[in-house]
Amino acid sequence: MSVLIERFIANLENVDQFNSKILTSFLLKAKVKKAKVIAESYFNNNDHGFSHSQAVWQRCQTIITQSPSLWPVAKMQMPVDTNTDNQARKVLMLASVFHDMGRFLGASFEDHEEVGADLTRKIVGGTCLEYPLYYAILYHDYFCELVDGRCMPSPVIFPISEIFRLADKTSISPSDEIKRYYQTGKRLLPGMPIFDPTISDEVRFNFANKTKNKDELTWFLSLFALQSTDFIYGDTRDAYAYWARGKYQALEMVGDLCLEEEYINGQTPVDPEEAKQVIIRFCKQNNLILFC
Repeated sequence: MSVLIERFIANLENVDQFNSKILTSFLLKAKVKKAKVIAESYFNNNDHGFSHSQAVWQRCQTIITQSPSLWPVAKMQMPVDTNTDNQARKVLMLASVFHDMGRFLGASFEDHEEVGADLTRKIVGGTCLEYPLYYAILYHDYFCELVDGRCMPSPVIFPISEIFRLADKTSISPSDEIKRYYQTGKRLLPGMPIFDPTISDEVRFNFANKTKNKDELTWFLSLFALQSTDFIYGDTRDAYAYWARGKYQALEMVGDLCLEEEYINGQTPVDPEEAKQVIIRFCKQNNLILFC
């Protein structure tokens, strides 16, 4: 690492210490082209940029406080000759900043985890932060077998990885998370409708179907698919279950967004109740807990 980056990480106590200039230095260390432009884009982005990183780090701290059994185990991932609490927190802080950086480097949703994880190895490679940080980012967007079509990858069960994955999934309330999904969709695919009633349940509920004729509601289903049983440890399961109590408000948010978007392609009225019933059918079909 460069002296500047090494000194910055040594003194890192909060993600708020990052600014565009510092992030540019990190990206230049990894030989990223247009590093300044990418850093500025990250700080100006509201759904996967700096504000999201702040929320994720804040959530990490809450989970640490509420995980009396898991956090001591998580610290054991760090070398015993270091301040393990301090180093484990640095991993979570850096993961909060860099986990979605692959998106800003032009990677697809399918590739952005690996791109972001590889980026951090170029920055902190050779330090005790390297592998815990790499694995925290590598599978942070794994939901569950229903959504991803595969069993949980083994590195996801590392305590730091699980804490970070939970923090990323629950950094804001369920209703606000639905709104964030919606805003991301509008930014990336502005022509995609929030709800297309012509899509059958068979097509919509098949996450392996990569057809482009989907709507935003299809992607909202992943939030409802995730359950507390998709986490390994008791502390994280409990934390997710408590957060998931807000899924009723998330369902109502879907209806509110449908009302905001009166027409699909300027013609078909959006029925909020019909959209909500799709989610309810999805949960019933897959034996998912919707309301606690």
